[in-house]
Amino acid sequence: MLVLCSLSIAKPTWTGTWETNWRSGSARLILKQDEKGRVTGTYPSHQGTVEAEVRGPLLEGFWKEPTQTGSFLFAMSPDGSTFSGRFESGEWWNGRRVRDEEGFREEHIFQRPQLDSPRNTVRSFIIAFEYLQDGDSRFVSTVTQCVRKDGEVEVPVDELMDHLEALFQVIDHTTFRIWKIPSLGSAGFDPRETRDVTIPLTQAGTGVTFHLQVKRYGSAESPHWQIILPPLEELKARNQEFLRARGRTRSDPLRWKKLQSPRATLKAFLAASKAEDDEERDLLQRTMDLRQFHTGTLKQEVALATEYLKNIIDRAGYIIWQEIPDDPESNTPYLHFDHPVGKVVLAPVPEDGGGITWKFTQETMAGLPALYEAVELLPRVAGVPPATRQPLYFQVRELIHALSPWWLLHSLILENWQWPGMILVLALGWALARLLTFLSSLLLHWRFSESNVHLKSTLEKRFLKPLFLTFLALTWLYGIDVLGLPDQILGLLQLLARILLVVGAGWACYNFIDILGLFFMRKARQDKSILDDILVSLVSSLFKLFVIVSSFVMLAETLSLPYRTVVAGLGIGGLAIAIAAKDTLANFFGSAVLLADRPFRRGDLVEVGSITGTISKVGLRSTHIRTLEDSLVIIPNNVLANEQINNLKKRRRRHVRCFLSVVYETPPELLDQFRDRLYELIAEQPEGETLERHVGVWQFASSSIDLEIFCYVNAANRREEYEKRHDLLVGIVRLAEEMGIGFAFPTQTLHLMGSKLGEPVGLTLERAEAR
Repeated sequence: MLVLCSLSIAKPTWTGTWETNWRSGSARLILKQDEKGRVTGTYPSHQGTVEAEVRGPLLEGFWKEPTQTGSFLFAMSPDGSTFSGRFESGEWWNGRRVRDEEGFREEHIFQRPQLDSPRNTVRSFIIAFEYLQDGDSRFVSTVTQCVRKDGEVEVPVDELMDHLEALFQVIDHTTFRIWKIPSLGSAGFDPRETRDVTIPLTQAGTGVTFHLQVKRYGSAESPHWQIILPPLEELKARNQEFLRARGRTRSDPLRWKKLQSPRATLKAFLAASKAEDDEERDLLQRTMDLRQFHTGTLKQEVALATEYLKNIIDRAGYIIWQEIPDDPESNTPYLHFDHPVGKVVLAPVPEDGGGITWKFTQETMAGLPALYEAVELLPRVAGVPPATRQPLYFQVRELIHALSPWWLLHSLILENWQWPGMILVLALGWALARLLTFLSSLLLHWRFSESNVHLKSTLEKRFLKPLFLTFLALTWLYGIDVLGLPDQILGLLQLLARILLVVGAGWACYNFIDILGLFFMRKARQDKSILDDILVSLVSSLFKLFVIVSSFVMLAETLSLPYRTVVAGLGIGGLAIAIAAKDTLANFFGSAVLLADRPFRRGDLVEVGSITGTISKVGLRSTHIRTLEDSLVIIPNNVLANEQINNLKKRRRRHVRCFLSVVYETPPELLDQFRDRLYELIAEQPEGETLERHVGVWQFASSSIDLEIFCYVNAANRREEYEKRHDLLVGIVRLAEEMGIGFAFPTQTLHLMGSKLGEPVGLTLERAEAR
């Protein structure tokens, strides 16, 4: 345990290899720390050494180069993977620890320059500087060995690198063939007699020329050739001359992304083929003329074509960028690789918005599979690293080739292994789809069983069948990519799989909305809210409509149908549809109004116009009301939204108002007592309201004295209201009997006026009205 603890808190050592960089340069620093905390090291690219001492997490010391020296201060990160530091001048000097396998790998094939001829010296300088621009500091020493400044004292490496970069920029403006530079065996070139070679480097399309001078040093038997470095001011002036010839005023290091020359397109392709972000992958697609490919399989075809083309280029030869034409005004196609079974050609292609871009031609893209098979066994050219990532198709193909080359022979239009491969992909896809569907069924039951929502078997089958089709299409769609099929067959199979995917996914989503609707309807019914009818119906209908429209759009996209024109025409057609379906739309918006106002719940007693009844159902189009006569009335929601709705269920209390008619013989004192006893009777009623009650003589009728009773009772429903109203009125009758108060009733008095025979009889009719 103590040993483990001590190891866990052990401080990382400075011993190791570090990739370091500062504002104007970089170097690989190799350090070694002894037991006393002393650290020594070297960085060979600058012929530099360091000596320092460890002081806790810090490293303090001195650096030394042939022409300069100074001090530094480093601080290692807690995990020992990086350090942060400063020079004595205050500028930063930071580093990253290199893994052992990275730090002590073998020397790069181009790291040691070849200086035995002018051709090899120029080639070594160009290649080494390309690696140096990519951040490989090991090539600092390589480029410095390729040049010489005659008659000048030695300068610091940092200043020399600025000078070398200016030289490389001038060379990079030109286009030339390496093999035309004199070398051993070249006609008219005798290395024993020739001591000075001038190489004319011309800018393509402008005629501007720069003369590069290479001199021989050493003996005739063991010569070494070096590039004579012109003055820095001269190089800067020549650089501006080349820029003006192209109509520019300054250099653009990312100009190659515009694809305006074969060199730019080839550089963009190789850079983007190693990138991961979407922007660079889009640039990769722009380097290819893909007009012959089906849009539905474009992504897969680009990925496959990229690996085909990258492997062919890596085997064709090492690329010297200055050998690739970079004239943006040229219209002559550039042949990069020629083989009896195919070619790699770049040509200008007009763009829709004007201008041209250089792309790999359609013929090149179509012939890539055959060309790759022809060069597949040829090793990559020296100095080209293997691909860091490789599509599964190439890995499978290499494995099959290792088993037996016979499987790579062609039968009909496919390789032998691709026929059983298709059958295997289809069978595995079917089995995997069945498994995923079964797991989805278990998940569905588990999720909804906790909510007490039992799915109907028909609804479950309606969902699981399209779900199986969706999984089947997905497995086939991605499984087919592994086979690397030709474009015609791949396009057909992927088209069928995509159609199956759109149909299955749309069907499954449509039915799954029904399942969710059942779940939320069950949840909403627990509180009898209108949300269960309006909101669930509204949302589920909208989602279903969205699924239907989206499915048709994706299906049209898959089949390359011009659906955008149809959609654009819906502006006029939509007006006609809106007019024809105005009632449907009115009901829809009526539902939205009811959802916003929420005037009732299911089971509420309402009055709508002349209709009184209980809310039975509220749908997306209409509302069902069960009347007191038990008939069912269906009212469209647009009509209901415009009607005055009286929700009787929302009453906080029930109003009771009645009139009592007593005889005129009732004494006033008894009327006062009767009124007081009525107040007490109302207060004694269970849940009776005592705050608002009014009892008293209201009027003198023709045959009675009328008393009015006005009060409220609390009742949850109509039945309770009737019961409490009954109890109150029966109590009033009993009270009247107890106090000897008589109720008046309608009477009629008939007066007959006698007369002689033959004379008219007068009749007076009086009618007493009772309340």
